Amino acid sequence: MAVKPITREGMRARDQAPAPPRLGVRAAAFILAQLLLLGALMLAFPSAAGAATVKGDVSVATVGGYARIIFTLAEDVEADVRLAGGILIVQFKQPVDVPVQRIPTLAVGYVAAARSDPDGTGVRMALNRKVTVNSMAAGEKLFVDLLPEGWVGLAPGLPQEVVEELSRRARE
Repeated sequence: MAVKPITREGMRARDQAPAPPRLGVRAAAFILAQLLLLGALMLAFPSAAGAATVKGDVSVATVGGYARIIFTLAEDVEADVRLAGGILIVQFKQPVDVPVQRIPTLAVGYVAAARSDPDGTGVRMALNRKVTVNSMAAGEKLFVDLLPEGWVGLAPGLPQEVVEELSRRARE
C-alpha cells in the first residue's frame, strides 16, 4: 500500500468535500422507538376528530316555570352535564353536530349565548341567571332542565311519551 503525502491542496479539498450523511445505529433505533411510541399512543387514545360525528337537533321548552333543553341525536351518545361559573357545559363522549346557535333565541331569559367546541364534543352556554341544572338521558335524547334559583320541589320528570317509548323498546 502506497501512502500519499499530505499536502495543503489535499487538505483543502477534503475540507470542502461534502460529508456523506451518517445515520448511526443509535439514531435509527431512536427514530424507530419514537414512531412505535406514537403508534401506541394513537391506538391507546384515539382522537375525537377521527370519530364519526353524530347528527342531531336541539329544542327548548319554557313551560312550567323552567327551561328544558332537549338534545335529540341520531344515536345514543353518553354525555356529562355540569355548571361552572354561569356557564353550562354539555360534554359528549363523541362529536355531535347540533344547531346550538338557536338555543339563545329559544331559551330567552335563561341562555345568553351558546357555542359548540371546535372538536364537536362539547356545547357551552352562557346563562342569564342563576339556575340549578338537572339532566336526564333517555335513549337518543338528553334532557337538560334549567330550574330557576327559587325552584321548590322535585325536579321535573321525563315526558310521558318518552317513558312510554322507552318501555316499548324494553318490551321488544
